[in-house]
Amino acid sequence: MGEFAGKPVRAFIVWEPVLPTDWAAPSTSALKRVSDSRATQFWDHGRLLSHAMGEHDRGSVVWDYVAVYAAGTIWKEERPPQASYSGGPVVHVTEQVCAAVAQALQRAQHLSQPNSLGAFADRSISLTRRGVSRKTPDLERYLLRSHSEC
Repeated sequence: MGEFAGKPVRAFIVWEPVLPTDWAAPSTSALKRVSDSRATQFWDHGRLLSHAMGEHDRGSVVWDYVAVYAAGTIWKEERPPQASYSGGPVVHVTEQVCAAVAQALQRAQHLSQPNSLGAFADRSISLTRRGVSRKTPDLERYLLRSHSEC
């Protein structure tokens, strides 16, 4: 996210149990991979997001995935809204993600939208992170709290 410093970009990183080593929320060292204050990280123990995106069995788990959404995009349906870009594994698509974010920023600037862009990355994102020591919020509790505030 460093190349978009000062730009209205948000990242939501969702960690979930997929590998045998993923039995607990990510460690502080794992969270440090993304230190930008515009990024929020969640622990999705029940893989709610993966299920919402189409997971129906062990072979269809959605992970190591990134999606870029235009400013003002709101998730209203059972499934997530159409992304302007999506792909993975994250480490292999960083150039495409950066290009999609740059294009979305350009479009938002052209439309004079004040909202920030939302980028969702499942599992981890290969952007540098420094100095995070907070615990990861639980995605289910966050969604329940957010829904009750509507």
